[in-house]
Amino acid sequence: MDEAVRPGSRQARYPNTRNANLARPANNAMVVDTLDELMAPHGSGTAMLQILSDGLGGSHTLSTPMSIQLQEFQRLAGEYHGSGTWIDTTATSSRYTVHHTIKSTGDAADIAFTHEFEDKRSIEGHFRFENSAAPIFDVYSEDRLVGHGYVEDGSLHYHIRAGEAYIEVSYRKTGNELRIYGSSTKNDEGNYIVWLERLQGVPPKG
Repeated sequence: MDEAVRPGSRQARYPNTRNANLARPANNAMVVDTLDELMAPHGSGTAMLQILSDGLGGSHTLSTPMSIQLQEFQRLAGEYHGSGTWIDTTATSSRYTVHHTIKSTGDAADIAFTHEFEDKRSIEGHFRFENSAAPIFDVYSEDRLVGHGYVEDGSLHYHIRAGEAYIEVSYRKTGNELRIYGSSTKNDEGNYIVWLERLQGVPPKG
């Protein structure tokens, strides 16, 4: 049985979050490459939905190229080292060392990172980004859907829920430098926190 419909598979558990746009669009399908094209000149998602529902006198498919995410996953792929700084709403701040790896694997990307803090604590994170309806992707942790993200204009953004906190993260790569910005509605002390990481790509071994 096809993996896409196998009982217990990710598609069966989240039928509306995977491969939503794999069907070939109709001849009159609207195809957009960026969020700007999707929203302009109508100015709102509501206006766009109105056009899709009754603008051209029939049913129309909104479709975007799956390659948008793949290209960004491949562009970001690599190993990065650097440092980060965080600060919370009490003005408490600290620096930490970052080891970050992004692997592009077919239609997905595997993310792994380690943060080593000045007080000798360390944390590790592992996520998987999988294509949804371009430019959107799904975020998984240990095969569990935990959030969503999108790519736009050379940037990648995602958000997840971790316990009672909501976390948002943005990636922007320029040359060999990767900057990662993020925030969480709650840290271990219950405070809002933001961080910035400045990383440099590590040359491939061999």
